[in-house]
Amino acid sequence: MKSAPIKPKPCPATGCADESWTGPEGLLPATFQWEPPALLPSTRRDDTSLAWILAMDRATCALWSASLSDSSPFPGSLEKHAGAIHQAYQAWQDSQLERNRIAVHCGPGCSSCCNQYPLGIHAFEILALFRWLEPRPDFPSLIAQCRARRDNYQAWTEFVKISYPPPRFDDGDREALAQEHDFDDGQPCPFLDHQGSCGIHQARPLTCRMFLSRSPAAFCTSQLNTAPEADQFTLPPEEAVTLRLWKLDRLMDCWGHDGSLFGSLVALHDHLQRKSP
Repeated sequence: MKSAPIKPKPCPATGCADESWTGPEGLLPATFQWEPPALLPSTRRDDTSLAWILAMDRATCALWSASLSDSSPFPGSLEKHAGAIHQAYQAWQDSQLERNRIAVHCGPGCSSCCNQYPLGIHAFEILALFRWLEPRPDFPSLIAQCRARRDNYQAWTEFVKISYPPPRFDDGDREALAQEHDFDDGQPCPFLDHQGSCGIHQARPLTCRMFLSRSPAAFCTSQLNTAPEADQFTLPPEEAVTLRLWKLDRLMDCWGHDGSLFGSLVALHDHLQRKSP
């Protein structure tokens, strides 16, 4: 049975009350069914999963508050709150997989999906990852590799604009086609180590965390990911959390964040270089 509606509850950090809340007190809005391949089990709202949903929401609001009070692109508590968001999401995801008996084949060295061009990255993740990477001696090389990946994707984007014109193909179709062509090029993520494992696993974005596969790794390649046996899906956070993260993107963006992992890291690097004396 659905809970009775209650008065909209303001975000504790922003005072905003533009989201619809439902009871019991403090419960986030019900999540809509995302487009495939998203998988949102209907049984996700047990006590354990709800605690992690609320923890993710509180960490997002805390980062909003920190960003409002700090004019720097890198709030002093950036890493703390970013880590809390990722930790809460990971715990929520783990609880969903266990509760719904979903077995995934993802693991160290299973990196075929890491040849894709990651989109849907949040601004706080770019800032936190930049700070995490900057002390590394190979940082200039990583930025150069990200730039090459961005340029390759932009070239495919221009190609599909010409080759797949409207009205038969809309912007969403062309973005998917650009991603498909880029994926077919087989370029590994610059952050993979020599064993094919994620070199930024601790700080990897939500987009990377939420992409999962119930089929063996072989079906995650560009050659087989459309085979009938392929069973990949995403497990995105609840809509209310995602909406707040999108608002946080607009607040924190000062460099031209475009939602991509490689392109946005390069844009942030170039922005900071221009600001340096």
